[in-house]
Amino acid sequence: MRRSAVTIARRAVVTAAALAVLIGLGSVLAISAANHFGYQVLGMKTASMRPAIEPGDLVVAVRVAPADIRTGDVITFRAPTGSHAPYTHRVTSIQYGARGPEFITRGDANATPDRWTVRYVAEGWRVVRVIPRAGLVVAYAQSPAGRRIVAASVFVLTLAMLWPVFAARPAATTAGAVRPQEVTA
Repeated sequence: MRRSAVTIARRAVVTAAALAVLIGLGSVLAISAANHFGYQVLGMKTASMRPAIEPGDLVVAVRVAPADIRTGDVITFRAPTGSHAPYTHRVTSIQYGARGPEFITRGDANATPDRWTVRYVAEGWRVVRVIPRAGLVVAYAQSPAGRRIVAASVFVLTLAMLWPVFAARPAATTAGAVRPQEVTA
């Protein structure tokens, strides 16, 4: 009975490790593939776009020409001042000048427009899809704790795959030793 409990526990640990690896590495590979095909994928961290985009939602933006962006579109950009953190806000108005369009943006939940204007040089990013709560998985997989869990899961899976190799080794025998089955009465 003890052996079957150990086997069940071992299978449960290996299954949990495999799931952690699949989710962690899968989310990283999916984001990399999206970026390769002209998409930008970001997890929403703030409530500035409520109710359209909640914290923890995953935002998918596509590369567009600045001239194709219209008032009311939700765009993703880096703040032109300060930390240059990524923002996802709605275009409230557009000013046209000699250097091209400049976008005045505001988060839906914010009372005032952003203190800057956004000017894309060659291309911009327009939000085309919001995946509810999926940003939580990506954010966790990319966090230090998530990375440790994925790394530990890879280690556990490697050990589980190598376990039969080391567990099945026959015991070493000395030369000339009499084996029990060879003894005759």
